Amino acid sequence: MQIMNIQLPSCFFKVIRFLFLFWFFYTVNSSAQVTAVANPTDAQINLALQGPGITITGGALTGGAAAATLRANQVATFTNGIAGAGLGFPSGAYFSTGNAPFELANRNTATQRTANPAGGTTVSDPNLSTIDATATRDLVSYTFTITLGPAITGLRIGYQFGSEEYPDYVGSNFDDAFGFFVSGPGITGTRNLATTPTGSATSINKINGGVPGFSSPAVPVASYDGTQSALYINNGHPTTVIGGKYVQNTAPQPGPFPIFSEFNGLTTFITRTINSLTPGGTYTFKVVIADAGDSSLDSGVFLNFIEGIFCVVNAPTVSSTTQPTCAVTTGTIVFTTQAGVEYSIDNGSTYQASPTFAGLAPGTYTLRVRSTTDTTCSTQAASTVTINAVPTAPSTPTVSSTTQPTCAVTTGTIVFTTQAG
Repeated sequence: MQIMNIQLPSCFFKVIRFLFLFWFFYTVNSSAQVTAVANPTDAQINLALQGPGITITGGALTGGAAAATLRANQVATFTNGIAGAGLGFPSGAYFSTGNAPFELANRNTATQRTANPAGGTTVSDPNLSTIDATATRDLVSYTFTITLGPAITGLRIGYQFGSEEYPDYVGSNFDDAFGFFVSGPGITGTRNLATTPTGSATSINKINGGVPGFSSPAVPVASYDGTQSALYINNGHPTTVIGGKYVQNTAPQPGPFPIFSEFNGLTTFITRTINSLTPGGTYTFKVVIADAGDSSLDSGVFLNFIEGIFCVVNAPTVSSTTQPTCAVTTGTIVFTTQAGVEYSIDNGSTYQASPTFAGLAPGTYTLRVRSTTDTTCSTQAASTVTINAVPTAPSTPTVSSTTQPTCAVTTGTIVFTTQAG
């Protein structure tokens, strides 16, 4: 049998190769980004942010840009965050000082990009100004209401902040900033949840690669902190250091580009919690982000849904109370034992593993238990427990009268002088 060796035209293989490469790159790039919804309504934003255990209502989107521009350009909702864009969470809402649809659909195509949706209009937010008073350009703010479920005592948020200010302007006054502010029952004033584990606010100068940028002054500004580099993701810019600074970020950037976003750098996925809230309570939240110093170079923040934290520790009860006596002048309180908790009789100032508290001075005690696995989860007893005063020892007894036996009554009688108690 003769085997025929048939050679197909080289153009055939070129066509097959082209089709394969086209399919490969189309597949990679079509899936390698979030699925975004631009120009969302308040209801869509709320739905994107609402996690288990809470209800989000209301909504006020404000900023320096015209209302239509603000909603179309500076906010979006998204899904496919992990698989598509390499984010730390799958879905949520996105707020930007530039052009949200472009930033979500492009993978660091330029070393620097500025959209400036508000033009020359500046807006000062009283809460964001506590982080950086110059953060007034291209500001966008969204305020809404959260109502906790009946068993919710805390909230968990998560976010990733990114910017085109990275890396060149780290250590300068162009410190674009972001805040997530909450107020309501159990919170003194207004609290910013968008903080690092060390308590610093989230901004260019607080979370970065740990090296001042090319355009920073010879001595970085006082707000610069280079110790939080573990929270920073380099999204493609160079990391060569000359003279204590990164070299200038010029095209083409070396990569790699781990996050499908236009930004040169982003934070890691940061989660924060707030506890000791009132179950069923209503809280006011506000997310706000702005360019600082000028309107050049955009920044944005990806927000994960907000999740209610359940506290499953039962309210403590007392197994027994022993009051002081003349012989033992202190009291004892014994809790009814619960698994997985610690016990306190001073409303949580101190805790111990044992449910028995002996040697207690007279007074009123406020009982509380907390989880040993989540020390922010604690519950107070329905009522206080009182250890009584030490009883007063009776006076030396005296005899009021003595009756001696007689022939008729052959027994005697002793009568004490009466004492109360």
